[in-house]
Amino acid sequence: MFVDFGNNTEMMVSPCFIRLLTDEGTELRTMINTGYKLIQA
Repeated sequence: MFVDFGNNTEMMVSPCFIRLLTDEGTELRTMINTGYKLIQA
């Protein structure tokens, strides 16, 4: 299973990554998304 980040970059979905998609990973996911946006800027 892969996650498409929208720029032709794909990442393997590991159990740890899937856990980030759940409610308990919301805060960490927000930080990752913020950092990702900074990289794209």
